[in-house]
Amino acid sequence: MFVNLVKALASPLLIFFLILLGMSIVRRKSRGSVVIVLFLFYLVSTPIVYKLALQLWSVPDTLSTVRPYHSVAVLSGITNPNWYGALSNNYPGIEYFSLNQNRERIIAGVYFLKSGIAQSLLYGNLSIGSYSETEVVSQFVRSQGVGKEQFVIVGTVKNTWDEASRVKTYLKKNGRVRLLLITSEMHMRRALLAFQHQKLQPDTYSVGRHDLRFVWEDFVPGTGGVKANHVLLYELLGWISYFFKTVL
Repeated sequence: MFVNLVKALASPLLIFFLILLGMSIVRRKSRGSVVIVLFLFYLVSTPIVYKLALQLWSVPDTLSTVRPYHSVAVLSGITNPNWYGALSNNYPGIEYFSLNQNRERIIAGVYFLKSGIAQSLLYGNLSIGSYSETEVVSQFVRSQGVGKEQFVIVGTVKNTWDEASRVKTYLKKNGRVRLLLITSEMHMRRALLAFQHQKLQPDTYSVGRHDLRFVWEDFVPGTGGVKANHVLLYELLGWISYFFKTVL
């Protein structure tokens, strides 16, 4: 408890917030404008808005286990490219995988394959410079016991819009119908819009779900709140751009 309190109080954003609060008390003439700035700063630097918005933004899961899916599409962006460029040489001869906060996407995909809920796993061919995420993910799923023929690379992609297009091409070519889409909770609404634009109606399964539950740290300004609200804004603007793509 004490350690967590110290960590929260050590936040630079909290210190900045307290300085602004002190200024509003000392400078009474400009108190109104400072209070407004304080309020906006507080909303941006705490995850309160993020958690509340997520309840409206998230998409209900439609996963069904009645009969197997032909394919499960797992959206990319789950590894740490910087680690593979700078630190991977520190582990020679060791099969070590550095996955990021989106790792549950591929873990869920592997689970659905091995449990018989899906027959194949679709993944885009994503490269960042000379680094191939798809190659790393391919090695990871094989280390989890997934057969080589079950991991299908659908084509070169750079973003979610590309992934939807490549999956559509693969499904049409191979006569596959039942599709399960896996991505993160915050990303699902934008991803689903891209797939629906391709005339696909996949069932959905979101990973990394958050309950509407607050802890006292959520009310303390910090970098975690800023990052959370950045993700929220990024997904909102991304959805708007996809929406205009679908109607223009």
